[in-house]
Amino acid sequence: MTRTEKLHSRLVPQISQIFVAKGTGHGNFSGNRRPSIHLNESKRFLSASKAVAIGSLVVNLPVFALLFGPALATMSIGRQDLMVLVLPLSFVAAWGWWSFSVPRWRLWAYERVESTSEVYQKAIAAGLVWRKGSFFERTEIKSLAQRQRQAQLEQGSP
Repeated sequence: MTRTEKLHSRLVPQISQIFVAKGTGHGNFSGNRRPSIHLNESKRFLSASKAVAIGSLVVNLPVFALLFGPALATMSIGRQDLMVLVLPLSFVAAWGWWSFSVPRWRLWAYERVESTSEVYQKAIAAGLVWRKGSFFERTEIKSLAQRQRQAQLEQGSP
């Protein structure tokens, strides 16, 4: 058996245990079903600080790139006259990214930490999320299923 075959024989069972198709218990990825990750509640392995650090990279780094990148590009090509158009569009794009990505990051983090309240407090301190009920928090774009999953994770965690 080659090294690749050995590696394959060890990794495939582990990967198939992690990625399980929705609604089935056997990892069948055919059809229109999207694979999802189901984590055992006892496998919460990420610290709140690491989850927030990853969130800052995944959410805020693109926000700053979308906010300042187009303006810098416009200035570098010498078209400052376009700034009136570029700045509002950059703001809308950055806000859109934040509104879309924060709820998805939050679910990802909540599924991997022991305490969702600790993640929430650290995320507020890091400027990653806003307080519950604030105007900015209400601009998050999330589905009903995401809202329900978030509530379920917050109730089941200290």
